[in-house]
Amino acid sequence: MGTREIIAGLLMVSVFAVYFPIHDHAFVGYDDVPYIVENPTLRDGLSASGLWRTFSQPEHANWIPLTSLSLQLNYSVHGLSPAGYLLTNVALHAITSVLLFLLLRSLTGSSWRSGFVAGVFALHPLHVESVAWASQRKDVLCAFFFVLSLFAYWRFVQRRTLSNYALLVWCLVAALLSKPMAVTLPFVMLLLDYWPLGRLQGDPAKAWPDARILAGAVVEKLPLMVLAAFAAVVAFYAQGEAGNFSYASDLSFETRLSNIVGAYVAYLADSFWPSGLAIFYPIPIDPPARWWVAGASMWLLALTALAFRCAARRPYLVVGWLWFVGMLVPVVGLVQVGMQARADRYMYLPLVGIAIAFSWGAVDLYRSRFASRLASWRYGRSTGMTLAAIALMALGVCSSRQLAHWRDSIALFTRAVAVTRDNHLAHYNLGTALGQAGRIEEALAQQEVAQQIMLRAELARQKKRSGGS
Repeated sequence: MGTREIIAGLLMVSVFAVYFPIHDHAFVGYDDVPYIVENPTLRDGLSASGLWRTFSQPEHANWIPLTSLSLQLNYSVHGLSPAGYLLTNVALHAITSVLLFLLLRSLTGSSWRSGFVAGVFALHPLHVESVAWASQRKDVLCAFFFVLSLFAYWRFVQRRTLSNYALLVWCLVAALLSKPMAVTLPFVMLLLDYWPLGRLQGDPAKAWPDARILAGAVVEKLPLMVLAAFAAVVAFYAQGEAGNFSYASDLSFETRLSNIVGAYVAYLADSFWPSGLAIFYPIPIDPPARWWVAGASMWLLALTALAFRCAARRPYLVVGWLWFVGMLVPVVGLVQVGMQARADRYMYLPLVGIAIAFSWGAVDLYRSRFASRLASWRYGRSTGMTLAAIALMALGVCSSRQLAHWRDSIALFTRAVAVTRDNHLAHYNLGTALGQAGRIEEALAQQEVAQQIMLRAELARQKKRSGGS
């Protein structure tokens, strides 16, 4: 058994080991009810009427027909037993982790660094939300086809035939029909053209792409960009029809800007220190001070400048950073949808960029600064692999603890109330769950807190509209 098979096997085993307790979990009272429990489309199954409804109508403000079909298949086999839906999510997550490893290994030739990136994807606590939330099937299914699309693209790059391009288009369409987050796929392909494929540099000695070669690479992807743009328009229309832009009308430009900056900072912090994770993060009633927003913006710009400055010798840094920044653009709040400031599920694929930059950067740093002080690089390599294994095991332990908060609605929203501030949605949903459990006094108390928070937020918005008088 070779290194490739060992790493792939470890990824599969580790995912199922961490997520095994999920078979005893319940549906949660936030999206699982409309998407699954009370969804008439699931009951229609794979009938003519069910298929027509799946492809002709948005599913609660999202046009995701492939995700709906997968949920219909679950319903036909498992009925309304949560275990079937959740274990399907786990299986998709495990398979995608292995595919991501195989993709990066094929593109870069590095097994262990690719394995570390895939391990981060498989075990990071930020990904628990996408896997342990049954109605987030769209995340795990989209990611599966996202990675398959990159595989198809690599195949097309190796052999530029019409059939290979058709396969690429099919995979992209499947990803888009699972979740519109895949609109960034052509952009990610351009990043891979730069590194590790090295398709954009006419002169290997130059760090930056040749303009004519870059233009050709963009033209090559125009059909893919058209498909992505169409999916983006459909998603925008579906969200608008559901009224999900109404909350944003009360947000000032300053509030939106501070939330975008704060979201990027929080995503970065959670990537390296995932604590205080919750199902819902409210937009703060009192936004951060302007000096904080200015300082955080300068810090993000400095990181961007550093990544570009290192592009000549370490191109993976700019690729990983732009993967992270670019993939979050549709959901970071440039167009505000809903009331959340950010969401763990939005990092399901963008985290791969951070992991790539860290994995390749850590090895290069170790080689250049520390390896020469050891008896041999072979010894240093063993040390690095040990540290990587410890880091992945720590992520697995954190994910196991985070998974426990998803066992039912009471546990989930109790956690959200504990780790966030002014979270009216968490208090309201906790009250609903407590009421359904017959704990009426506790339920009323939580709903009262939710009303007080909403009243305070409305008063704050009115004060801002009146100019602070």
